[in-house]
Amino acid sequence: MKFLIHSNAPFVNTGYGVQCRHLVDRLHDDDHDVAVSCTYGLQGSVMPWSNRQITLYPTGYEVNGNDIVHNHAMHHFEGDETGGWIIPLLDIWCLLPNPRLADFNVAAWTPVDHVPVPPDVVKFFHKNPDAVPVAMSRFGERQLSEAGLDPVYVPLSVDTNVYKPTPTVTINGQTVTGRELLGMTEGGAIPEDAYLVGMVAMNKGWARDRKGFNEAFRAFGQFWIKHQNAVLYVHADWPGGAEGINLKELAVHAS
Repeated sequence: MKFLIHSNAPFVNTGYGVQCRHLVDRLHDDDHDVAVSCTYGLQGSVMPWSNRQITLYPTGYEVNGNDIVHNHAMHHFEGDETGGWIIPLLDIWCLLPNPRLADFNVAAWTPVDHVPVPPDVVKFFHKNPDAVPVAMSRFGERQLSEAGLDPVYVPLSVDTNVYKPTPTVTINGQTVTGRELLGMTEGGAIPEDAYLVGMVAMNKGWARDRKGFNEAFRAFGQFWIKHQNAVLYVHADWPGGAEGINLKELAVHAS
C-alpha cells in the first residue's frame, strides 16, 4: 500500500516531526511504500531520507503545504488519485480550503484540543465525507464521536528508549534527581514533596496565546492560592518569539 504522510519532515525534532518519523518507520517495516509531504523542514526539492531511501517532498508556498499536498500525492500514487492514502498529521482545519482532498483516500490523524471539537475540524470532515477521522487520544475519540463522526483511535507513539521512568540522571559526573535537574537552570531544585505541574509549549505565533498560556497560568494561580507548595514548570521561550508573550510578566499577574 502507498502512503503519503503530510506533516513536518521526519528529520526535525518537533512533536510532529518525531511522530512522523515513528510512523514512517512502522509503515516501512510493514513493507508499505511510504513518502512524506513536508509541511516544515524541507524546501526546494525532493530528496531521499535515511538508509531506507524514503522520498521527502518539499513544502509549497502556503503554510502547511496546502497548495501542494495533492500534487505530491499524485506523484507518489503514480497519477492515480485512489492509488494510496494521504495521512495528514497536523491540525486538520489547516487543510480546510483544499477542494482537491475530497478526490483522495484520506485518513486524518488529527489533534482535538477543545471541548467541543473545534468547528473547523468538524467542517473539514463534512466537506470531505469519505475522509477517516483518526483520533490521537481517547478524549479526541469521544469528542469526535459526540460531533457525529465515526473516528478510529490510534494513539501517538512513544520511543521507550528515550521516554522511560528515570529516577536519577548523571550530568557532568553529578547524579541528580529529575526535580533537581529541572531546577538547575534557575531557582534551585524543586522540592521532592512539591506538587509539580509541567507544561511544554511553543511560545510564538500571530495568535499570541495560541497554546493557552493565559488560561493555564491563571488556573494554576487559583490552585496555588490554596496549595502554595505547588510548582508550575514551563518549558518554553519565556520572552516569546514571533509575537509570543512575556511569560514572566504573565506569571506575576496570574498568581
